[in-house]
Amino acid sequence: MKNDEIRILLKRYYNGETTIAEEEQLHSFFSRGDVADEFKADAILFKACTEISKDIPIPEGWEKRLDEKLANKRGTSSKRKERFHFGRISGIAATVLLVVSLGLYEFFRTEKPVFKDTCATPEEAYQEAYKALLLFSTDLNNGLAYVENELSILEY
Repeated sequence: MKNDEIRILLKRYYNGETTIAEEEQLHSFFSRGDVADEFKADAILFKACTEISKDIPIPEGWEKRLDEKLANKRGTSSKRKERFHFGRISGIAATVLLVVSLGLYEFFRTEKPVFKDTCATPEEAYQEAYKALLLFSTDLNNGLAYVENELSILEY
């Protein structure tokens, strides 16, 4: 096998996307012993997996017990689905109820905010806006000076 093919198979192997035949190809490739330096770590991993799998015996009756457990899971899955659907439906209903309640509260609320003019003349409004913008500008300049000071400290 070429190195590009090995890279592709390894990527698929580590993502859990390989078939048994592809995994056997990788095992046979790494069992040869003469691999490129970039695959040395992978060769050690495959060698360790091969050695470990030889030492682990499969218990007697394991397949039968596994089939029974899977059959039991299949039998209880319908109840689980019913509970899941009930939970999902009740969550949706609670959300709809909350949104409708908030909407009705806002719609029928008796006290509505009323905005009033706070300034008697346009000149007074101009002076108030000027004060607010001056305060904002002063605070912004102070903040920028602080940031510039911190940046100059960090540069040293």
